[in-house]
Amino acid sequence: MSFRSRWQGLQIDAEGEGISVDLSKDVNLVGTLLGQSIKTMAGEDQFEKVETSRKLCKQAYLEDDESLRREVINMIKNLDENGIDWLLRSFTSFFHLVNKAEQIEIIRINRQRERQSHSEQPRTESIMDAVSEYHRQGIKLEDAVGLLERLDIQPTLTAHPTEARRRSILHLQENIADLLSNLAYTDLTPDERDTLMTSLYHKISIMLTTDDVRPSRLTVEDEVRNSLYFLRSSIWKTIPRLYRDFRNAFDIYYGEIPEFPGILKYRTWIGGDRDGNPYVTADVTRLAQKYHRRTAFELYEAELDALWREFSIS
Repeated sequence: MSFRSRWQGLQIDAEGEGISVDLSKDVNLVGTLLGQSIKTMAGEDQFEKVETSRKLCKQAYLEDDESLRREVINMIKNLDENGIDWLLRSFTSFFHLVNKAEQIEIIRINRQRERQSHSEQPRTESIMDAVSEYHRQGIKLEDAVGLLERLDIQPTLTAHPTEARRRSILHLQENIADLLSNLAYTDLTPDERDTLMTSLYHKISIMLTTDDVRPSRLTVEDEVRNSLYFLRSSIWKTIPRLYRDFRNAFDIYYGEIPEFPGILKYRTWIGGDRDGNPYVTADVTRLAQKYHRRTAFELYEAELDALWREFSIS
C-alpha cells in the first residue's frame, strides 16, 4: 500500500473534551500516526497491548476506578522485557507529541487574538497592551522609556535534571511542530498534504525508535552544548521580536521610536556553577566560555551574511 492511498482514507475527528477542536484534531492525528508506526515496527500484538493499557488508564482516570488501575498494573507485570520497552517508548513518544501539540495550540490562540486586536484594543498582556496603558495614563515618552530602563530581566540557564531530553529529540519535536503547523494551511493541494503527512509519519517513527534517555551520564561539556541549542534556536529568534514589538508599540502610541535599553540578558550556571559539582573545574569554565563566544560569533556571522545577500544595491 502506498503512503498516498493510506493518507487518503485517514479521517481525523475532534474527540477530546475540554479542549479546542484544533488541538483535539492534532492530538488525534499524531496519536493515529504513532499507532500505525507501532504496528509497522512492533507488530499488531504489541500495538494491542499499548492500546489496551492506554484505554484502561484513561477509563481508570475518568471513573476513578481502582480496580481498573490494578488491571493495568497486572497487565504490565505480565509483559516481557520487549513488551515493557515498547510500552515505554510508545507512551513517552505520545507525551512528547501531545506536549508539542499543546504548544502549537498556545501559538494558535495568540495568533487568533492578535488578528482580532487593534490599536484601540491591543491583545491582553502583550507589549502593545502595556505601552498603550502607559499612554492612556498620560505617561510621557521619556518617562515610559525610563520605566523600561529600570527593568533588569536575567533568565538563568541551568542543567536541570528534569530537562533531560536529548538534542536529537528536541530536533525531532521542532520538525514535527513545523509539519503540524504547515498541515493547518487550508489551501494545500492533495500532493502537498500527502507529502507533509508522510514526513510527519516518518518523524514520529524516528522519535519512536530514538532512545529518550542517554546511554551514558552527561558531562558538563555536554550540558553546555545542550544549553547552546536553546540559545541558537528559540532565544535567538525571540529576542529580536521582543524589541520589534517595543518599537511598533512606541511608534503607534507615541509616534516616536526611542533607543531602547537592554532589558533582557541571559545568564547561565552551566559550566561555571561551583555549588558542589566536582566536575566543574577552571578548565571546564574556560571551555564553556569558548563555546559561548564561538556560538555568538557564528550567529552574528550568519546574520551578517544574510544582510550582505539582502542589500544588493549597487
